[in-house]
Amino acid sequence: EECSYSDGSNNDFNMYGDYISDRPYDEQTENERDVTYSDDEYCYESSYLTQTSIAKLASYYNTITAKGGRVLLSYAPVNISAREQGEVRQKGLEFAAKFESMLGEYGFYSISNVEDYMFPGRYFFDSDYHLNDIGAALRTEQLIKDLRNEGL
Repeated sequence: EECSYSDGSNNDFNMYGDYISDRPYDEQTENERDVTYSDDEYCYESSYLTQTSIAKLASYYNTITAKGGRVLLSYAPVNISAREQGEVRQKGLEFAAKFESMLGEYGFYSISNVEDYMFPGRYFFDSDYHLNDIGAALRTEQLIKDLRNEGL
């Protein structure tokens, strides 16, 4: 339900805005939880990748690199159970190909494989993009692997 930080309902969040209450995972019911939490609405959307949006993104990245920073791109976790018949995987592959091609023109690339960030519904809590505690740990492990592959 709707709330705001000023109404005292922020006990589930730390000072950084991170959700801190347990997001349960039940091994006994894991297969039953490989479902969508958003009624098939959440998926990769390649139409958001336009020349204008990518140019704007690249300008932010150029500002970072101009100041001596390094830009490392990865993918957000997505519930592969959110759509049927492999649609999330297919749309994810299409999104990644377009994203990396367009950003590649500016010299930026992803350090990750999009498929490594597609998890079954059992690793999400209450939405198709909020990982539960085990899902967050799995994503963190994958991100660490990707960073190590980059020599970090």
